[in-house]
Amino acid sequence: MLVPAGALRGPTGNEEEETDDEPTAAEVQRVNVPFTDITVPLPQEEIMVTAATTAMISVAATLTATSLFKQCVKVFKPLFMQLVKRIQKKFTKDGNKDTNTTNTTED
Repeated sequence: MLVPAGALRGPTGNEEEETDDEPTAAEVQRVNVPFTDITVPLPQEEIMVTAATTAMISVAATLTATSLFKQCVKVFKPLFMQLVKRIQKKFTKDGNKDTNTTNTTED
């Protein structure tokens, strides 16, 4: 059964509340910029403190992780290079570095 969209109604006794997307006056303070007619909204102090703390912690964690990664590269790079040289030495003939040369005799 098909019903046109214009004929549809909500259930009786159930009214929808209108919601505003704008914050309430308690959440936002308005600050006038001096010498202009501009007003700037500022969030509550608790919200600002939370945002600033989160930003500070994320920057500190990023800088610490970067420093730690660089230190690990400094420590592990010589070990890795030594391991690579040992593996290359085992796969080359008699420890020679050049694997493309072959023993050929000239006629």
